[in-house]
Amino acid sequence: MSNAVIYSAIARALTAFPAFNGFYRDGHYQPSDSIHLGNAISLRQGGLMVVAIHDAQRLGLVELMEKIKDQVNRARNGGATHV
Repeated sequence: MSNAVIYSAIARALTAFPAFNGFYRDGHYQPSDSIHLGNAISLRQGGLMVVAIHDAQRLGLVELMEKIKDQVNRARNGGATHV
């Protein structure tokens, strides 16, 4: 559950401070209304996979927990081609 709490806090902070949420395109910073977080998953067979939690600002704590659990299960079972 701790990752869900941390991700929720990050999403709330980025909502409150939108200047920190964006990306660079063609050398210029572009702010974004959507908050997409990277979820790093350690694979049992070795290695690391990073999957995205899209629109994290719209998810409650329980939804985030369920999303993280699903992503971990799919990544570790080889089914995380598109999560």
